[in-house]
Amino acid sequence: MNTAELQTQITFSKAYLAQLNAAITAFADPTVLRYDLDTGQSITRVQRNELPAIIKSRQVLMEEICTLEARLTGGGVTRGQPAW
Repeated sequence: MNTAELQTQITFSKAYLAQLNAAITAFADPTVLRYDLDTGQSITRVQRNELPAIIKSRQVLMEEICTLEARLTGGGVTRGQPAW
């Protein structure tokens, strides 16, 4: 990916992250049962029982943003996993 593509991907990822954060915050209110995630391309309705998956998606997206930003700034990113 070139610099422009990386920056575009980071921008879209951060916008989606903001939507996930808004959904998590909305579900802090016990009366909210559904929330619409508006990505700009589509609207996805999520329900309170999907909150664990939303939180997991948020974590994965945050890691992806960190990786993209490291590539953009020239920083090295190493992903390790156990060999056992």
